Amino acid sequence: MDKIHPDEAREIVRQQSFPNTEAEREAVSAVDAAVMDGIRRYEGQIVATAQQFLDSSAIHTEAATEIVDALAEEIRYPLKDGARPTPELAARYEALRRHAEHAIAALESAEAEAEWHQARAADPHAAYSALMTNWPLIRPTLPI
Repeated sequence: MDKIHPDEAREIVRQQSFPNTEAEREAVSAVDAAVMDGIRRYEGQIVATAQQFLDSSAIHTEAATEIVDALAEEIRYPLKDGARPTPELAARYEALRRHAEHAIAALESAEAEAEWHQARAADPHAAYSALMTNWPLIRPTLPI
């Protein structure tokens, strides 16, 4: 029996008959260890992928901060200090507003992806089980 779901393999080995308790304990331990090795490897990949995501997403936060600063410095503060609204100021405001809309969309997308990473990291066993369910071709060969 190879390429079966790891959770199923753990159940099967526990339902098998063995000549003695020691053989049963060794078989169960071997399957459990193989499954846990797969989960640990996958957990490492989850962490690496999440870190890569965080590193690549920092630019969205920086861009949003720059837009907020630009809106304050180029639009709000001058108007508070008595500057008169001009077509150039209105055009700059519209450009910054468009940039802000793009930044908000990027941040919302990053938030959704961050939630996905967090859910996987919170329960690596469930994430690994789901991966094995969805992608049977990548299931490991287990010692049962």
